[in-house]
Amino acid sequence: MKADDLALTTNVNQLKQYLARHKEVQKGIQQKQHQVETILKAGKALKEKCRPFPNDAESLSKMMKDLRTKWESATTKAAGRQHRLESALVRCGQLKEALGVLKEWLLSQESSLDPSAPLPIDTDSVNHSIQHNKVRSV
Repeated sequence: MKADDLALTTNVNQLKQYLARHKEVQKGIQQKQHQVETILKAGKALKEKCRPFPNDAESLSKMMKDLRTKWESATTKAAGRQHRLESALVRCGQLKEALGVLKEWLLSQESSLDPSAPLPIDTDSVNHSIQHNKVRSV
């Protein structure tokens, strides 16, 4: 799923599915955390052993830095994605609740409308109707 899909998705069930799949990805990332730490630790020990060979030590340092940077980027992106999914799920629920309240209000206002009443053509009548409806809706 693309980042834009999150902004457009209002389907609660779909968001829950995305979140469940993402939690599996997070679990996989957590399982790999130990391996990455072990590799970095072994790299550090190897770097200590290759002090007499500065080119090798420098190359090893670059590889370790690259691994650390990519790992941090992956974990940060995964955490950000989870946050966006959870936020979208919350917004979706809030939208659903707001639409329910709006629907109730529209239904209550519908009964007060008289479809057979003539429409006012002068601005004073229109303003009076607006003020009258503002007082009723408050």
